[in-house]
Amino acid sequence: MIPAVGESYSSLDIKNPLLGRIGVISAGIPSLSLIASVFYDWGFFFSIGISFAEVPTVIADHFRSWLVWLPDVTICVVFVLLIEMLTRRIERGMTEDEIVASTSNPKWIKKFRDMPFRLIEILGPTLVIVWLLFGGSLTKLLIGSIISWLLISRWVFSLPLVKQRHSPLFHTLFHWGPPILAFFFWLGFSSGEIAMARSEQTHVPHTKNAHTGTALVLNTTVLRSFEKYFLARSGEGKIEWIQTKDIHFLEQAIKVPTYKGLICDSDFWERLCPKEKIVK
Repeated sequence: MIPAVGESYSSLDIKNPLLGRIGVISAGIPSLSLIASVFYDWGFFFSIGISFAEVPTVIADHFRSWLVWLPDVTICVVFVLLIEMLTRRIERGMTEDEIVASTSNPKWIKKFRDMPFRLIEILGPTLVIVWLLFGGSLTKLLIGSIISWLLISRWVFSLPLVKQRHSPLFHTLFHWGPPILAFFFWLGFSSGEIAMARSEQTHVPHTKNAHTGTALVLNTTVLRSFEKYFLARSGEGKIEWIQTKDIHFLEQAIKVPTYKGLICDSDFWERLCPKEKIVK
């Protein structure tokens, strides 16, 4: 804040709590982003069967990973906020207690509105038990674990003495920290599965023979790029680490998505609809 004429800086409220919080949040964002990126990369590498002990990455690669997950997280946050605001508009901005109290049968309405949450509470432990017994997709385990952790956390802090002897910050971190980290692990895991399932070459690496200098085209699918290496999958399905300095140039085939529309999606009008373009 710039002081007015005749006002000294000493008379300003430099201990404004809001400014203090902004400073603490700004200082914590890089550390939190790094932690989220590490869990994202952990999930990504785990999905393709390698561990951190096997990857030649540096700390800068994990800092840069937030550019990879930030768009997906932003879409999720915007979607959740949109659903929340639409729900508030439909319910005319009333709280849960106000909605229940305004009905003719509050007791039944309360049970009816709590039913979806009760089903979710049953679903969480059930998914974990089913995965432990029959295996299957890791997504099933992660979703079940997130729900189960929230239930355990709520049960632990339901005792007033336990809640009283721990700070609100510890309570918040204990309750939401592991589920958020599990979400980033799942996000990276899903990205790794999608990358491994990709059949077409979106990035074609070109290199040169060290002895003859002739150009060579590598038959590999680039999965991720890092500061000193490209993580790629060979034509035989093997995981490869290609040094950046060995790549002469990288040819990228960009697929421009075209929205077909409701009419063009039908077989009858398909020949009249625009086709997807491949730009090289």
